[in-house]
Amino acid sequence: MPQGFESFHQPSADTVEVAQANIPVPDELSSPIGRIRPSLAGIGRIESKQPAQVNNTLAEVSSNGTGFVIDKNSQGCLLFTKEHVVHDLRYGAMRDDAGTVAKPAPGSKGPEVIVNLPDLGPRSAQVLLADESTDSAILQIESKDPERECKVVPLARSSTEARANDLAVIVGFDGVTSELNGLTGIVGGTTNISVVEQAGARVANPYVVPRFVNSQPLIAIYGAAAPRGYSGGPTFNRDGEVIGASHAQVGTGTLVTPVEIVKAELARIQKK
Repeated sequence: MPQGFESFHQPSADTVEVAQANIPVPDELSSPIGRIRPSLAGIGRIESKQPAQVNNTLAEVSSNGTGFVIDKNSQGCLLFTKEHVVHDLRYGAMRDDAGTVAKPAPGSKGPEVIVNLPDLGPRSAQVLLADESTDSAILQIESKDPERECKVVPLARSSTEARANDLAVIVGFDGVTSELNGLTGIVGGTTNISVVEQAGARVANPYVVPRFVNSQPLIAIYGAAAPRGYSGGPTFNRDGEVIGASHAQVGTGTLVTPVEIVKAELARIQKK
């Protein structure tokens, strides 16, 4: 279990579950975690699957990740996630574990996307936008009552408001347990994939797509290695506002897409 693991499934207000053992929450964490709690209803687990044909063999290909509600319209909730979570869905295809595009099996209707929100349960979703260059995607979740059902997660005005060495909490659905959990880390500087690779670090995520622009800005969060399934999940500052979305794990840290990119992709949708 990663260092700094903090479970939101707390048995009481002053303890958390860590590797099946209860420990006190440090005083400096209790207030930020309390601010984040109201946003948990707007964080969803994304599951996509399809009967597929890979190397002439029929199989079911699946993917999962995390997303968070950033807006709502008359049709439903708008959820931000990473493009690599839903890669190729708009083309009627998915990627297998090796990163190979898996085409739908003959006669299948193509991939199905389900978003499971804590307060709503599983809902069908449609990919509205998917941009490989920023590794960003926006899904629309079906809702007959968006005003009541869509719990929009608060976004920070900018990622620069998260000062270096400040607390950050990365939230996501663990790919193994499927539980919503949080990781506490420290905000580092802004970087990009090129700098990370030049430093000799390896991005521990085979699903990050090749067309991601290596000069795209990313925020380094130290001491919190987000596992598979966290991709697209929000990273909060100590005020309970989202400063970015999980991109990939690197060593004992996580790279996060800044909130400015989240807002820019939302603006693209709103202009349509």
